[in-house]
Amino acid sequence: MADTPIACSLSSREAEHRRSEWQSLISEAVRSQAETPTGMMLAFSASDDVERRLDRLVELERRCCAFARWTIARRSDEVVLRIDGRREGATAVQELFRR
Repeated sequence: MADTPIACSLSSREAEHRRSEWQSLISEAVRSQAETPTGMMLAFSASDDVERRLDRLVELERRCCAFARWTIARRSDEVVLRIDGRREGATAVQELFRR
């Protein structure tokens, strides 16, 4: 992660589609979200559908946004996504998830 350039490998069309997928999941299932010094933390309602969609999106993000660390923690009633990156990466991640 330390030497990975801070750049998205998606075309503008692909990025818009991905942003739409995130916005849909967030509007349907996010319980809370907060900026952290190194990125973002989002808590989602736990359900099979939410976990499946979140797993898929995180796997895609790990491929195109390797400058950030994408971590999922499962709890009994929620799924927490934490995204961390160095300074410039944190700003990019925060911008992606700002409402």
